[in-house]
Amino acid sequence: MTNSEGEVLYNGIQLPPQWPPRGEFTNDAKPPNDPFYLELDNIPKVIPVDLGRQLFVDDFLIESMEGLERIYQHPVKYAGNPVVKADTILEMNGGHNATARPNGGGLWWDPKARCYRFWYEAGWLHTIAYMESPDGITFDKEKFGKYKTNEIYPPDIIPDSWEVLPDFQKEDPYSNWLMYLRGPGGDLPGLCLESSNGKHFKNRVLTGSSGDRSNVFWNPFRQKWVFSLRGYRPKDVGRMTCYYETDDFMSGCKWAWNGGYESEDVVEWAKADELDARHPDFNCPTQLYALCAVAYESIMVGAFEIHRGPDNARAANAGMPKITDIVFAYSRDGFHWFRPDRTPAIASEGWESSKWDAGYVQPLGNLFTIQEEKLCFYYGAFAGDPSRLSSYGHLENDNGMYHNGATGLAHLRRDGFAAITGDGTLLTREISFTQGDRLFVNADCSQGEIEVSIIGGEAKTIRSINETKIEVCKASPGTVRISFKISGGAKLYSFWFSNETGKSRGYLGGGGPDYPGIQDV
Repeated sequence: MTNSEGEVLYNGIQLPPQWPPRGEFTNDAKPPNDPFYLELDNIPKVIPVDLGRQLFVDDFLIESMEGLERIYQHPVKYAGNPVVKADTILEMNGGHNATARPNGGGLWWDPKARCYRFWYEAGWLHTIAYMESPDGITFDKEKFGKYKTNEIYPPDIIPDSWEVLPDFQKEDPYSNWLMYLRGPGGDLPGLCLESSNGKHFKNRVLTGSSGDRSNVFWNPFRQKWVFSLRGYRPKDVGRMTCYYETDDFMSGCKWAWNGGYESEDVVEWAKADELDARHPDFNCPTQLYALCAVAYESIMVGAFEIHRGPDNARAANAGMPKITDIVFAYSRDGFHWFRPDRTPAIASEGWESSKWDAGYVQPLGNLFTIQEEKLCFYYGAFAGDPSRLSSYGHLENDNGMYHNGATGLAHLRRDGFAAITGDGTLLTREISFTQGDRLFVNADCSQGEIEVSIIGGEAKTIRSINETKIEVCKASPGTVRISFKISGGAKLYSFWFSNETGKSRGYLGGGGPDYPGIQDV
C-alpha cells in the first residue's frame, strides 16, 4: 500500500485499506453490486488518462449522457474455423480422445521471433505441445526434441488447466517463459516452471492447492501475478473462483487454502449468479467454470466461462460436451468485475448443431491478440461423439464428451467491446493528461457524425470515416472535459491523448505484429 487509506491506482482509483478485500462474496445467486469505484463518492475528482485508450464499457469516465445509449458488442466467429484441429500422433492420443485446444494455454506474439507462439493441449489430458504461426491462422507444428514431436519437455507434466506467459518482470519478457500447471484430479497442488525457449521447462516449484480449471494472469497496472483458483461450494454456488496475488511468480506461489473458502492467503472472488441464464434443455444452476483475464489498454478484460449444464454424468451418458459459454467482464482495479452484458460473447453452438464447437467453449488464457486493428480471440471447444460411450470415471480416455476438441478464432473491432451511439451528447468527467499534444478517437462515422470539442476549445466534426485511430485536434496537457455530440448512427468507441504517432501507451492483450510487445509504445 502507498498510504494508510489504500493504494492509489494509475487511473486515480483509491483501493480500500484491506487488499484484496474480504467479506464481499455471497453464497447465493444474487448478482454483486457494481464495483465500488463506480459509486459517485469513489470516482476520482479528476481522472488521469495518460495510460491507454479510454473505453466506455461503464460510466466511470462519463459526467452526463443524454439521448445516447451504450451497445455491447461481441466477436464474430471466423468462417474458416477451426484454425487448429487434431491431426498429429500426439493430438490423436493413441485412439483415445483427440484434442488440439488451448485449455488456458497461451498464444502470444513474440516480437523477437516475429511469430505467434502457441502452447496447447495435445490429446485430452495427455500432454502439452507447442506450435508457431506467422499470421495467427496457419500454424506449424514444428518437431523438436528427443521424441521427434512438438511435445514440450518434460513430457510427464499432464495438463488439466494451465497457462504459459512471458516473464513480465524481466527487462526482456520473451527471454524467459513461465508456466503454471494444475494436473487432473480433485483439490491438488500445482507446479510453476520456467523456460528460456518455451520448449524445455525446468525448476519445478510446488504451488498451493486448488481445484481444476485454475489459471494465472499478469496485472501490469499493479505489477502483480494473480492466480485465479477454482473453488467449490457444493451446498450453494457450486463451482466458483478465488483470488490470490503475489509479487513473484516462482517464489510467491505458496498459498495456503482448503479449496473452497477463504483462507489467510486466498480470497473468495467471483461466481455465476441469477443473471446468468440457465440452459433451457438442462435447467441446471449456472456456475463459474473459470475466470481468465488480460490487460487491454486502460482496463482488465475478463472472460467468465459460464457453465450452463448438464452435470458430468448426463454429458457422459450422451457422449457430448458440457455447455459452457464465454461472457465478458471489465475491471478498473483488477478485482471487482463489471458484467452489464450477460449475452455470451463466444457461445457453444449446442448438441443439435453438429458443429465443431457444439460445447465446452473455453477461453485462451490471455484471451486475444491484435492484428490488422482487430482483436483476435482464440478459444477451445468440442464437437463430442455420441458413439463413444464409457462408464463414468473413464471420461479422460474414452468418452465422447471430451472428444474432437479443436481451436477456433473470433474477431472484434479494436476497442469494440462497447459503442456509444444515438442522437445526443456525452460529456466526460474532468480528466487530466500530461503526455501528448493531440486528441485521438476510435469511431465509426460511416453513417452520421460526431462533433468533438475540448470544453473551451473549437469543435471538430468527424464524418464519412470509419477508423480505429482518428486524430481530432491539438490539445495542451492539463485538466479538461471533452464533449462528444453524436448523431445519425455514428458510433464512438474510445478516446486518448498522444503525440503524432497516436500510440496510447496502453496494453494489448497478447500483442501483435505491429507492436514491440504487450504495450502500445
